[in-house]
Amino acid sequence: MSVNVRVVKIGGSMKTKLYYRQCDSCKSGMSKGYIYHGDTYYFCDDECVGKYFGDYKGFTTLEDWNNNGPGLTWKEFQASWDKIDDNSYEYDWQLDICSYTEWTKGDELDRVYDQQGNSYLVPNVIFSNGYELVDGESQEEE
Repeated sequence: MSVNVRVVKIGGSMKTKLYYRQCDSCKSGMSKGYIYHGDTYYFCDDECVGKYFGDYKGFTTLEDWNNNGPGLTWKEFQASWDKIDDNSYEYDWQLDICSYTEWTKGDELDRVYDQQGNSYLVPNVIFSNGYELVDGESQEEE
């Protein structure tokens, strides 16, 4: 079995790009994306969140919660953002359910991941010349 690893040439040497988190849907490494329920799950984009949850009503708004509602699908949850004020408690409530973020130096856990989702222990790569940690701001749309 062959595994493709993304390598980039920097200053005359080849480096494997590594990312701070792994998408729970497609399993690729990522340094920006969605956090679901306080670091329970990570997703690299809208499509991966949608694929992972499908029609499952695993999301909620403050209104849904207060009214003992059935929950919302990912599409319903996305649409609900347009109905709330960015400076409201409802907005903060929804950020606790699922929010988009970028990771950077200092956000490492015990492992980092390459584009294919292979994991690497941070102490084994953090100071190695063969690897480059890519922060969320620098991560290309791929």
